[in-house]
Amino acid sequence: MKTAAMILAAGIASSAVAQDNTIVVDPFAGTVNITYNGALPVQQLWSDISVRITGNGAINILSESPNYTDDLTPSGADITGDGSTSVEFVGNAGGSLFNGTHTADNPWSPFTFSYAGDLGGFGFELFNQNTNTFVQAPFGNPINMINGNGTAGPQSYEVIIVPAPASAALLGLGGLAAIRRRR
Repeated sequence: MKTAAMILAAGIASSAVAQDNTIVVDPFAGTVNITYNGALPVQQLWSDISVRITGNGAINILSESPNYTDDLTPSGADITGDGSTSVEFVGNAGGSLFNGTHTADNPWSPFTFSYAGDLGGFGFELFNQNTNTFVQAPFGNPINMINGNGTAGPQSYEVIIVPAPASAALLGLGGLAAIRRRR
């Protein structure tokens, strides 16, 4: 199974290898955004999504994209564990083929959430099939980040967890202190 490197972003430049997709999760703003970094024309990012959010405080899905509501899934994404410390969000954006919609936005946000725990206890992972769909007649060209059997797909990705502003400030102050001690 492909494991994404979890990176704590505090405004510090990284020399990590470029990925096809960057997923930025901010547990305290409750946002999840995916950006495709390639050249293919986007039809729908995360047309298939299976993510698990874990933590040491309650997690609630606050809103989801209407793209996950169509004839196949009339009630939207399947959300399990809402209000607990482990929530799964599984959806499929079938597009016009199933009387739904696709959105070519890049970056794109599939849902928002609230989190009552701390950064140290927070986790975010992709499981099962996770797919982006690109423009190609007649129905689009789906390319997986993770295949349905859990193996790595042809698209790479990284997950970046953004710390709370106070944590980022402390990390910055710690870096300044370390620089000052060297001198």
